[in-house]
Amino acid sequence: MYSLKQVKQKDFMKQHAKQYSQGAFTHLQDTWRFLKKSVIDLPISEIRNPLLAYVEEGMSWECVRNLETMQHVILRIVNTIRLQKMSDAALLEAIDDSQDTFGAIKSHISEAERV
Repeated sequence: MYSLKQVKQKDFMKQHAKQYSQGAFTHLQDTWRFLKKSVIDLPISEIRNPLLAYVEEGMSWECVRNLETMQHVILRIVNTIRLQKMSDAALLEAIDDSQDTFGAIKSHISEAERV
């Protein structure tokens, strides 16, 4: 049995988690935009178009609604960058930022679901 104070605290935590998630998703969207710009700025090559397609997929509504799908897209991008031994600093920074933001959101959502 929960006290009224405990119920109010849980309601506050759920509301706070929802507000945080909205801001975090906005930040995640910004990291994807930066990643897209980084890919577009690459010299034209065989790998640029597939990377751009992966980024577009990662920014799609389906991926935003299903973070597991987004995680797979991020892994495809990372693997492509590694296989091609790409060293463009802006691209590497953009994918690192996307991965970090994605990880923080997944972690926060997991914590919020436990409340």
